[in-house]
Amino acid sequence: MSHIYPAAPAALRMASLNTAALRMASLNTAALRMASLNTADLRMASANTADLRMASANTADLRMASANTADLRMASANTADLRMASANTEGAKLLPADVKRANKSLLFGPALFTLKGPFCPSEWISQEGQGRYYDEERPEVPMLFRDVPSLLIIFVLTMPQPLRKEHFMCVVKVLYTLQYTQALAALSIKFSPEERQAWSTSGALKKSMPNATKSWEALLSHVISELSNAKCIYDYPSEEASMLCSSVWSPQSIEFFLQQCCLPYLRLSSLLQHHLYGDTLTGCQVEEEFSMLAVSLGLLAPAPASAAGNPVSSAACLEWAVSPFSLLPQWCAEVTSLPETQAEQTVTLLVQDPRWAAPRLLQLPENYNSIFQHYHRKACTSCSKVPKDPALCLVCGAFVCLKGLCCKQQGICECVLHSQHCGAATGIFLLINASVIIIIRGHRFCLWGSVYLDAHGEEDRDLRRGKPLFLCAERYQVLEQQWVAHTFDHINKRWGPHYNGL
Repeated sequence: MSHIYPAAPAALRMASLNTAALRMASLNTAALRMASLNTADLRMASANTADLRMASANTADLRMASANTADLRMASANTADLRMASANTEGAKLLPADVKRANKSLLFGPALFTLKGPFCPSEWISQEGQGRYYDEERPEVPMLFRDVPSLLIIFVLTMPQPLRKEHFMCVVKVLYTLQYTQALAALSIKFSPEERQAWSTSGALKKSMPNATKSWEALLSHVISELSNAKCIYDYPSEEASMLCSSVWSPQSIEFFLQQCCLPYLRLSSLLQHHLYGDTLTGCQVEEEFSMLAVSLGLLAPAPASAAGNPVSSAACLEWAVSPFSLLPQWCAEVTSLPETQAEQTVTLLVQDPRWAAPRLLQLPENYNSIFQHYHRKACTSCSKVPKDPALCLVCGAFVCLKGLCCKQQGICECVLHSQHCGAATGIFLLINASVIIIIRGHRFCLWGSVYLDAHGEEDRDLRRGKPLFLCAERYQVLEQQWVAHTFDHINKRWGPHYNGL
């Protein structure tokens, strides 16, 4: 027993060390559990962060979808009346009557004014109802008066995007028939009475032929017979027709005239096809331009090498979805139903020059006093009152009230409303009582300055000094160039909100 007791303290010490080790292990285990809990918390936080990111992404997607839905609704509203193509090529064939119905909303728009030569206030020619915008009761513009290149641009911009190439070519083919019919109508007016009768008789014999729909003689005869229902069209003395009566129209000269009338439309169609679909534009000789453009647009099949150099008929490019002998009477009836008192305007619109000119602002007089005296006490066409701050639209010549509550519609004053209808929310107005020009761009406006200066080249804003003012051609040209190039936003810096109060 004496040998066991001395060993007891050592055993106790060993047991104590083991207990301390166990305690240390327990502490480490607790620390590991704590670390595990922290790790779990971090994982939970990370998951929450991922959820937040996912929620943020979903929110962004919802916002994007909402924006896309708004765009689709806007596009759907804009193209509701102008859908011309179906899902397949066969279904995409448009009837010319469908084109007419699709254009039902393309009216004259706001009041237009035309100047007879130099500025003369007494010779303003305005349309009836010039103070109204988009009146649904106003008659539709006859199809033979439409500008076909403009129709093509409108259709391309308003149809659902992306626009398939077969749909684009379908629109080009349909509008080519309208352009060709307009050329035939203009040609018939240029004939002398004897030539008109001769071509009408010879063309009537070809209506029974199998290819009568692609014969300009048969189509010309049909157009002459339909327009003859209104005697005022061919009986009205036209200066251009009287000058051409001495010349004799041969089949070659008629074909040349028809091609020249259709060339501007084909050039524009080819340019649009190049920019939309990347088709190449190849150069050619002047006499080959019509055939080259017609082939590139799918209006004409490529000629074989053996037939190179043979003359091309413009009527061979026609593709009628319905019989032209039932469609042309409808188009001509829209013209022949016009009053005989408008014979001069009818003949002028039928014999229109197909060449485009660069857009121009209103031609202003040299002396500002001419404008001031004419418009200072002029009554507004909408409210029939003399406006306190009259303004003149330099794009179309409309006379409007600036900041006038009398012409306010749905909380929008007349100048802002007119800029929306006349220039797609861009308006250029000359303030009559201040001789300055204001620019309206959407919800903003700015003072551009004055194009009328005194003898020392200085402006007289608000006409306080009463000095004679004269037109500065250089300033007016700069204003016109900024309007044509759409650079108002980049050049003019002092913009401010108008709150629909102009």
